[in-house]
Amino acid sequence: MAEARGAIALALTLAAGAACEGRPPEVPPAPIAPVVLPAASVSARPVAPAAPPPRRRLSSWSLTTLDGRGACQVEEGVVTIVAIFATWCEPCKKELPALQAMAKRLGPEVALVGVSVDDEEDGVADFAKTYGLGFPICWDKGHALAEKLKPSTMPTTYVFGRTGAKEHEHDGYHLGEERAIEGEIRALLAR
Repeated sequence: MAEARGAIALALTLAAGAACEGRPPEVPPAPIAPVVLPAASVSARPVAPAAPPPRRRLSSWSLTTLDGRGACQVEEGVVTIVAIFATWCEPCKKELPALQAMAKRLGPEVALVGVSVDDEEDGVADFAKTYGLGFPICWDKGHALAEKLKPSTMPTTYVFGRTGAKEHEHDGYHLGEERAIEGEIRALLAR
């Protein structure tokens, strides 16, 4: 559009100048139109999303997983469920698999970690294997974390929000309680 106006203005200027000199006006060459390629000839590749930045640890505590390859901690940007349990606890044997299924349904914005408060580490890995637990499991040596969180009974489940704040606490386990926990987590995810 601007090119067309410029060409018209130039033509008028030349015509006016030529008229003053008594000769016929020169006609400038027509502007060259831009070339537009058909959509089929343009190849577009999807751009892969950038990898998310590494998450910062938000908790003042961190425990090494039983296999030594990870950590049990609250991290920035995810809702974290911390399940405090013991291998001798009967309700824990029901709660942990239920929490695992729930966390899997909720997806990658939810992390589940299990923290054993058994006096000895022996038997904790076997317990996790027996109950098919595929999430990070840590042993609270010396009960240091239990001293900070102060669980009142076994199991005790804590839900931490994306900013690391402790949002909910569930003492003990009652059949179907994971549905209430799931509702709390969905509300946190919607914030």
